[in-house]
Amino acid sequence: DGIHAHPNSVRIAYRSHPKGAVLVTDAMSAMGLGDGLYKLGDQEVRIQDNRATVNNSSTLAGSIATMDSCVRNFKHFTGCTDVQAIE
Repeated sequence: DGIHAHPNSVRIAYRSHPKGAVLVTDAMSAMGLGDGLYKLGDQEVRIQDNRATVNNSSTLAGSIATMDSCVRNFKHFTGCTDVQAIE
């Protein structure tokens, strides 16, 4: 998503082993919702600018990346084609 893994790390990993790349999203329940405050268990989580953090801190609370955004980001980070991204 460009937040948990730096785009350059994704690019290097892909170029090192293109057939070994697997896209995964473990998005939390606030995926697809707008900016705001949400609950994740007992934690209050702030969604702002596509980033989920524990409220009043900079600690990442999880991901809100959808699979389609993962594919778009992967293509952008690596320069691969549509077919390569979804193979």
